[in-house]
Amino acid sequence: MDIAFKANLAGAHIGQKDLSWSATRQKLGSSAIIGLTVNIWNDVLAAQQFDVNYLGVQIHASQITKPLNSQDPLPWGLEGAKN
Repeated sequence: MDIAFKANLAGAHIGQKDLSWSATRQKLGSSAIIGLTVNIWNDVLAAQQFDVNYLGVQIHASQITKPLNSQDPLPWGLEGAKN
């Protein structure tokens, strides 16, 4: 966040364990573009109350990036976050 602030960037993307969205907004200002990672459906629902510009949805639910077999697909996007 300090780098984004010092470099006068247009915004930043924060994860669930990073600086809070409100602290990020306060530091970067009202015109900054702020994105937030959402990992589960409850994160999506909670983020509706936050002053962020976009949500980043993980594309897979684990470190495994491919299904173990064709019968075992991984959840993708918002549908995956719901499960």
